[in-house]
Amino acid sequence: MRVDSRDLEVQLKDIDPPAILDLEPVSGALRVSTAMTTLELLHALRAGGISIGPKALIHLPSVCCGGCSG
Repeated sequence: MRVDSRDLEVQLKDIDPPAILDLEPVSGALRVSTAMTTLELLHALRAGGISIGPKALIHLPSVCCGGCSG
């Protein structure tokens, strides 16, 4: 499935402006850094052309130490 990453980015940033998305070139995995809830993220992904269920998401803990205040 080919998804326009610009459309997807618009959908994500419409809900969470500082959201970051990155497509891993080797595996094709889509990485998203966001403050959205699972349901919000799934809705934004679907609106951007990716229809997956919650079990397809892999949640990772934040690595932010807060040191840069960002």
